[in-house]
Amino acid sequence: MPNPRSDSTRSQEEALRGLVLSDPEEGWRRFWKEYGAFARSLIRKYGFSPQDSEEVFQELGIRLLKNETSALRSWDPERCSLRGFLAVVTSSVCVDFARSKFHKSSKLRSDYASANEIALALAVDPAPSPAERLERILQVERLQRWLSEWSKEGTLRDRDQLILEAHIAGMTNLEIQEVAGVPKEEVANRLHRLKERLISRVRSINSPLEG
Repeated sequence: MPNPRSDSTRSQEEALRGLVLSDPEEGWRRFWKEYGAFARSLIRKYGFSPQDSEEVFQELGIRLLKNETSALRSWDPERCSLRGFLAVVTSSVCVDFARSKFHKSSKLRSDYASANEIALALAVDPAPSPAERLERILQVERLQRWLSEWSKEGTLRDRDQLILEAHIAGMTNLEIQEVAGVPKEEVANRLHRLKERLISRVRSINSPLEG
């Protein structure tokens, strides 16, 4: 399904990427002016301290600059908006940072009652708290691996993967509507179908998996 955002919006997004690649100083200045507040709002959803939030934001900038902006070069305008792309990258940086913080402070629980039960709870919980999202960080990664596997198998559409990744990151249906380019009602319907699929996957696993 093509992204229904306007041709002019897509052209502006592609032009901004082109500017970043051709004139990094001016391009990144405009990029962060346009999307900086949005990225910070996503980071805040994870419940980090102000100091950690700033560190995550800086790490996001480093991630985007890494390997000669390879992440930004890989963005596919046909799959999602530039805002949607940034939402996924920001979520990944937040997940990595949270896991690192857990390991450093020895707060990562070693006695998960059941990896399957936690993954199932996450799959059906429409708005887990920041604390819950952080506690379930390994399960979030598990879900993301499943999405990647299904995408490679051709059994999951790119748009659906983006919607669920944004949902896992804590975005509301209204926010997902903006980044995925589909009506809010359709977001809800797709999430329902995707959750049912995840629940079936979780229930098919009879014992907790490692990592």
